[in-house]
This record gives sequence, C-alpha cells and structure tokens, in this order.
Amino acid sequence: MTSTVSEQEASPLPGLQEIRVPGQRTLPSGAVFPLAASPSASHDGSTARQTISAWANLGRQWSSSGKLQEVLDKHGAIILRDLPVESAQDFSEFLHSFGWTAHEDVGNPVKRNVLAKNVAKANEGPPDLYIAAHSEFGISSIFPSHICFWGSAVAEEGGETPVSSGAVLLQRLQKETPEFVKDLLNKGVTYTIYHPPSQLTGDANGNGVRAAWGSKIQPGDDEETTKSKIEGEIRRISPETTWKWQEDGGLFTMQRTPAFRKHPNTGAEGVFGNISSYYVGSKIMGTLEPPYLTSTGFYKPPPMVRDPLALMLENDK
Repeated sequence: MTSTVSEQEASPLPGLQEIRVPGQRTLPSGAVFPLAASPSASHDGSTARQTISAWANLGRQWSSSGKLQEVLDKHGAIILRDLPVESAQDFSEFLHSFGWTAHEDVGNPVKRNVLAKNVAKANEGPPDLYIAAHSEFGISSIFPSHICFWGSAVAEEGGETPVSSGAVLLQRLQKETPEFVKDLLNKGVTYTIYHPPSQLTGDANGNGVRAAWGSKIQPGDDEETTKSKIEGEIRRISPETTWKWQEDGGLFTMQRTPAFRKHPNTGAEGVFGNISSYYVGSKIMGTLEPPYLTSTGFYKPPPMVRDPLALMLENDK
C-alpha cells in the first residue's frame, strides 16, 4: 500500500513525486529512509515518459546535475515504483544512464546468471533459502559503490529484500556492545570462503574457483600457470587474504576486511560486511564451534575476529 506525499513537498528528482510505503524509518538527520518515489502526475500520463529510453534520458539528467547522488547521500536509498521496466535489458539501460562505474565481480562465492549488461540474478539458491543481512561484497576490499534491485517477478507472499542503515546500526552497536565494536575496529573480520574446483548445481554458494578468480586464465594454461594467475588475482583484490589449495583443486580463501567503513561523500562511518549472514549460515549448519564441520564433513567456520594467519594455521591441524 502506498500513498502520495503532499504536493507542497518538493519533488526529490525531476519527473518523480515522493510517496510513502510501509516500513520507512526516519534517520537521525530527519531524512526518511528509504526515500520512495513514483512518476509524477504530470509525467505519468504523458507518452513522453512511457518508454524506458525516455526515463534513461531523465536518469542522465539526474546524474549529470549531481542531484541523484545528493538524494542518495541524504536518504541512503531510493525505492522507485511504477517505472516502465519490463525486462533485464530495460533495467540495464536505465541504470547505465547514471554513468556509474560497473563493479568488478571477482572472488564472488555466489553463482549469478547474467541476464543483461551488468545485470544478474541475486543468486541461484532455492526460493526458500534464508539470506541474512549483509553488505554487497562485504567480504572483499573491492565492492560496488551502488547496488540496485529490480523485482522481475513479485512474490505474493514473502520475498522481501530488507534494507538498513549501516550508520544507524553502528550507533546502536556502540551503545549496546561497545567492547565488541572496539574489538572489531582493532582486529577486523576474517571470512573463510570455499570455492569448489568446478561449479556446483543447486547451491547458492557454489561458485567454482575458475569462475570466481579465473578472469586472467587463458586457454592452454597449465595447472601451475592457472594457480599462479588465480593467486595473483587474490593478491590484487585483497592483499591481506591468505589461501589454501585443496587436493581436488578447490580453494579456501581467508579474507580479512574492516568491519566498518566510511561513506566517501558524507564521511559517516557504518557497519559494512557480512558478519550477520556468515554467522547465521554457520548457525544453521551447526558450525559455530570447533572443529567447524558440517554433517557431511565440510569446513564452514563462522566469521572470525582474529588474525587470518592464526586461522590458516588452524586449517593445517
């Protein structure tokens, strides 16, 4: 259920009108989170705004004027309703109008089928897969500056993608668990990630080592050259990461990242990472305590607030 904000309110972006949707919150700054908007009445009935190309032209204006980033910095996120996005190609065209640099998808443990230029499915897991709160590529030192979702098929029940403010979350953590925040700030977080030797079917986290790290591999590369190029990519993307090859060609990476990051424009510091999602994953699989093995003997430790070298030595035991 949505409602339109009073016409006295200024339009957040040309061609849009602000609306209210369930679940919105007010940030400490007084801004609503997330901002929600739909085509304004004057544009909604006009054929000039009924094609995705027309909205892409408008998107270029939002971006070139700096207004789009200004609104994002103020509100943190935007929900757009009722735009004529009918396909992944439409979504791609609209997003590319903003002129953002595409994210380099390297080291991803999640399999994603590409649908259009820089547009892919969120993951290939089953519909009932529970995915806990996380930052996109929070396990890596290279992550997207912006992330966008499009609901190609809206579920009648469930299927929501919740969003939260990392800055507000950090403020709450500082009040409720200051020692935990201090520990995270001083030590960072280590995530243990497994890449199988080849793609796994029916598994959201089954991205094979070549698909994840093998962008530099060329046809004809021998095993030694292949491993060298993969290790080179790991060093380039995440210099603090350690790794361990398995006899079957699979790869464990121990990726150490900060638990908090500063927003490049506002300077606000917030929670950024995958602590929650990796912790919940380990809890579901019963691997919160040593030896961190699943019922099938798979090594799946929770995120560690410790030195990655110590974790590497533990793997060798």
